[in-house]
Amino acid sequence: MAGTASLRIPNDIRAPSTLSVSSSKSYLIPGGDESPCTEQPPSKTNGSLNSMSELSDSFAETDKLCGWGNFRPFCLQNFRTPQWVLFWLCWAGALQGLIVNGFINVVITTIEKRYELKSTESGLIAGCYDIASFICLIPVSYLGGTRSKPFFLGSGLIILAFGSLVFSLPYFLAGPYTFSQEQDFQCHSGLPSVNYSLTCSPGDSSLSNYKYIFFIGQFLHGVGAVPLYTLGCTYIDENVPTKMSSMYLGIFYTMAIVGPALGYLLGGQLLKIYVDFGINANDLGLSPSSTVWVGAWWVGFVFCAVIGFLIAIPMLAFPKTLPSTAKVKAGKVSEMHQKLEESEATRVSFGSSISDLPVSFGLLIKNPTFVFLSLAGASEGFLLAGLATFLPKLIESQFSYQASFAAFIVGTVTIPGAGGGNLLGGYVVKRFKMKCANIIRMCILFSLMCLAFSFIFILHCPDANFAGVNTKLVN
Repeated sequence: MAGTASLRIPNDIRAPSTLSVSSSKSYLIPGGDESPCTEQPPSKTNGSLNSMSELSDSFAETDKLCGWGNFRPFCLQNFRTPQWVLFWLCWAGALQGLIVNGFINVVITTIEKRYELKSTESGLIAGCYDIASFICLIPVSYLGGTRSKPFFLGSGLIILAFGSLVFSLPYFLAGPYTFSQEQDFQCHSGLPSVNYSLTCSPGDSSLSNYKYIFFIGQFLHGVGAVPLYTLGCTYIDENVPTKMSSMYLGIFYTMAIVGPALGYLLGGQLLKIYVDFGINANDLGLSPSSTVWVGAWWVGFVFCAVIGFLIAIPMLAFPKTLPSTAKVKAGKVSEMHQKLEESEATRVSFGSSISDLPVSFGLLIKNPTFVFLSLAGASEGFLLAGLATFLPKLIESQFSYQASFAAFIVGTVTIPGAGGGNLLGGYVVKRFKMKCANIIRMCILFSLMCLAFSFIFILHCPDANFAGVNTKLVN
């Protein structure tokens, strides 16, 4: 029809559970407030009329609408698409990587120096993230699978942001950084200062107690990040066709890798700034090359906390299911393990109760594909967790580089390697329409390639000679 038409809802069906049109042309949700952004034009084309009719039907089910609580304005409903979900998940993934795998790994040696921490204690700080993930992973994944995934994702971002604030608290509680000229002189040697962080510290033993605040902050990081890589990936997968799923996930994981790379680059630059704003480091005779130099390690965490709270707002607005969910699920072909297809998991009501958790766990451990993929992921995480945390420190100690430059090196290697690999892998799966079996074969191939390159770590530089430590004293 060439003309235009207006959406009209007869008076006899204007029940509280349907979309109502007031005299001011505002669309209201039962029990909600009128939104100022719901003003609609007087006419629409036939195509728009059909989409608006579908939208008016969905207003009867508020869990399919964008918004917060009872506030679900009409103008937000155009954002109920997989593309917008991917957009905000990419920001969330980048933020998590920026904090956990970026800033923390960059500032670990600075924190050791400033708060008199041992390497074992700084390693435990990094490990608190994995401890929290291990504790919360199963309950969050299981409960989130049957409830609103965006709610868990948004709540996780809030916890992640709060953890960053907690992590920065020692800077505000410990007071200005102090040192003595005698201490600076004693710390000078031919060896990198990173190996002697305890000797070069201000000498106040109470500073080491701040490690407990770092433990709590990093633990909150782990709790907040749990929904991101479990429910986030599931939310994407159940709303896009199979042929596009790998590309969407590839983009998401690429952004999650870009985050740590940016963390290394930005964190390295922040370490060139003196830790206490308002104090001129030149007046103190300090520069980034000084052995007692402490950079502005805390700035990145405060910045990320603000960004995390902002990203949580749109994430919490997404509905439990998108309009495309039912259509996508109907078009997907099952590739699940044969025994799983014949099990109780196919029951419609399965998973709706916490009592089904033991049965779910039993089915998973009997699935060989899942078990071996989990072991492969655990092996990768075991390697990368230690490598990402201590690789900058290794570069500092082996090559006598500053912390900022060591972070720059790691960051520039991470972007093309890990980021490009995730994006390319997603494209290859989409381009060749690979099924599960072929995807697993590709993973095995690239894992063998990584295994071959891992032998490069056998190469190392000899330790510098230091009288009384690794060489005898000569009279």
